[in-house]
Amino acid sequence: MTKRPLDLSGPLAKLDWADGQIPTVEAAQADLVAKNTRRTLCVGPGPDGRNHPFVRTAIDNFTAPDALTAHIGAIIHAQRTALDFLICELSERNGAPPNRKPYFPIRQSEELFTTDGNVRKDMRDLTEPERAILVGLKPWRGGHDHIYLMHELDLMDKHRKLIVASRHISELSIEGSGWIQSIGWRKEGEDVRVSMIQEGSVDLVPTVELAIRTESSGAVSLVRTLHDFGAATRGILKLFEAEAAREAAAGS
Repeated sequence: MTKRPLDLSGPLAKLDWADGQIPTVEAAQADLVAKNTRRTLCVGPGPDGRNHPFVRTAIDNFTAPDALTAHIGAIIHAQRTALDFLICELSERNGAPPNRKPYFPIRQSEELFTTDGNVRKDMRDLTEPERAILVGLKPWRGGHDHIYLMHELDLMDKHRKLIVASRHISELSIEGSGWIQSIGWRKEGEDVRVSMIQEGSVDLVPTVELAIRTESSGAVSLVRTLHDFGAATRGILKLFEAEAAREAAAGS
């Protein structure tokens, strides 16, 4: 039987939509951070014993709006279902009936992946090389971290609101010129405060991001994780696309 060409337009459309939404999340993140960051001019002692001005930056606690959380959930769902689209396309291309709707199998452990009968059902219409690629991805917790985290967040979004942590300070940079006596960092209640005693045009600039949290991963950078999910999923599509091309070349 000559197979038709592999059609990845469905999963790619999902990923293209998701990629196009990430800048909207980045813009919302920047707006939230700007609205909740306070910079106060203070005075403190310098190394010469005299008082000098310094800037105290306070990043107040804030909560991501429900509409933004729902939008993030929709992006993750599109990325996750791109993998289900892939398995359906592979199965139907191999002769499975259209009413058989397999899922891209992801499990909590390698043991569950290898013993769960539903995993075998999801892979029953794949060729041996295709099954080998899928198993080689290690789609379980502790195997392929991006795939499992994406799956975990998608399941979470289906049953309860995603946990979007208020802030994730990923970087502190110092800009300008002058001297620095001390840099302080402490948490006061729900505020994170970063302060610096300095003179001249030196400024301490915190890079603050939204973070997303799960039971297994802790808090991870939201925007970077969304990009990682998209890149990982595209990489998986390319693996199966390459296998389809190899199979076609071998049969010609």
